[in-house]
Amino acid sequence: MRPDVGFFEILGPDQDRSQAFYRDLFDWAVKPNPDQDGYAMVSTSQAAGIPGGIGEHPSPLTRVYVRAQALTDAIHRAEALGGRLVQEPRDLPGGQGSVAIIADPACVEIGLWQ
Repeated sequence: MRPDVGFFEILGPDQDRSQAFYRDLFDWAVKPNPDQDGYAMVSTSQAAGIPGGIGEHPSPLTRVYVRAQALTDAIHRAEALGGRLVQEPRDLPGGQGSVAIIADPACVEIGLWQ
């Protein structure tokens, strides 16, 4: 598995408004996720497009998730390079893998997805 971007999230205080905005702006397919209230899965309508999600968060946030073969190894490598763990690994609903959030030395956060 290559360490490439595998997923994105657009989060903010009004997920309904955000979902409508991006759906209408880019003609994305936005479908509610039954496993997460208020969260919608996004299909970017292109064969090679990156899937994503739009949901609620108290402050505006856009995040990319990079595929990692082993979350623990990627976290340790990030820490060795001066980064830090922001959110412990957690399992995604529906057996879609696990995610963790790290920050680089400048405090920019990205997700890791296994």
